Amino acid sequence: MSVIRNTFTGTLSASPALTTSYQSHTITGLTSETSTTNVNYMNPEASLHFLNALYKIIVDAGYNDAIKNDDDYSITVLGFKLFVLINGTNKIATNIFTYGYNSSICNTNCININSLPYTELEYNITVRGDSNHISIYLGASDNPYGNLPLISIAKGKNLITSSDIYMFGKSISNHPFFIREKNDLYNLIWNSTSCPLDTYISYKGLNTNSKFVCVPQLANYNTCLIYSMIKGNSAVFTPDKYYKIGNDIYYNENNYLYKVG
Repeated sequence: MSVIRNTFTGTLSASPALTTSYQSHTITGLTSETSTTNVNYMNPEASLHFLNALYKIIVDAGYNDAIKNDDDYSITVLGFKLFVLINGTNKIATNIFTYGYNSSICNTNCININSLPYTELEYNITVRGDSNHISIYLGASDNPYGNLPLISIAKGKNLITSSDIYMFGKSISNHPFFIREKNDLYNLIWNSTSCPLDTYISYKGLNTNSKFVCVPQLANYNTCLIYSMIKGNSAVFTPDKYYKIGNDIYYNENNYLYKVG
């Protein structure tokens, strides 16, 4: 795993479905084992184009465990299942659903469609991460080569119970945020617009521009360890830059550092 970016294009066959018509898709088991949640989405052609593009770049980035299901519009990566649909009119928005939450955790106008008759797709997808984490970004509707957050999934450990956890959300540094046990789909440990990641109290001491102490990234009041991350420090690092720390490469997203190689 490392960093990969690709551009995807396509031509849709039916413009009326893009501009005037929505369909309803039922997600089973979203908020409980027996729940059914109806969500609006674009025509299947448009949604499947994006689902296939997302799956391709995830696999190309080295996540060989990824599984795609066209029937329920889902992708599973790192053992974490996402339902991926697109919505909107002439500027399509992504909608990402997952277990334990009944709304989309991402709604971003990020897929560019040309002027009438709204049939030409063009968008960019970027993937960064490693075997314990993946962050995915998309080109904006007005800038298909942009870098808007779509979804981040990070593995970790509950230090109280020693159980495996997932931290997930729109991005590492962008709300909403969620934490849940790996084997408990519906009870969220953290469900908030505030960031669960614990940060440095002070930039003083050894954390200066010439020195940096690598500290593991903890979350939820120091009760959860997030793998493949270290605490960032705005006195040391510049956002949107890559840093080699020891033998590893980290990406700095708004002073939250995660491993990419």
